[in-house]
Amino acid sequence: MFCGKEIRRFDEKWRISFNRGIRKELGNIPVITRRGKKIRVFPEQKKDEFKPSQIWLGKIDKQGRLLIPKKLLSGFLKSIILSGERDYLEIQSRKRIPFREITLDETGRGISILYDGDKKEVREEC
Repeated sequence: MFCGKEIRRFDEKWRISFNRGIRKELGNIPVITRRGKKIRVFPEQKKDEFKPSQIWLGKIDKQGRLLIPKKLLSGFLKSIILSGERDYLEIQSRKRIPFREITLDETGRGISILYDGDKKEVREEC
């Protein structure tokens, strides 16, 4: 299960690196789709849920990086928001959504804090 949001950056070859826990959830050949202005990365076992024409199969290298196909990157900046949406990861260009920060509360539960243009806070527990 994927949960939380982080500000990340693509490297110079448009790869994104993942920690060991995320790599384990995704498997070696994750499924990549694009829906509107968002890229979604699903675990490899979800491959059969999509039509072959709707997906790209990724490969995570030895350093834990996933190369995103250039066809999917139109309109993206290097700075991105990586969101855990339970069953998949979602990638959005940072310019397109408000800033979020991940923190832990006193019990160790993850809390996502949204800072919009008016400096209002919305908390979401993960």
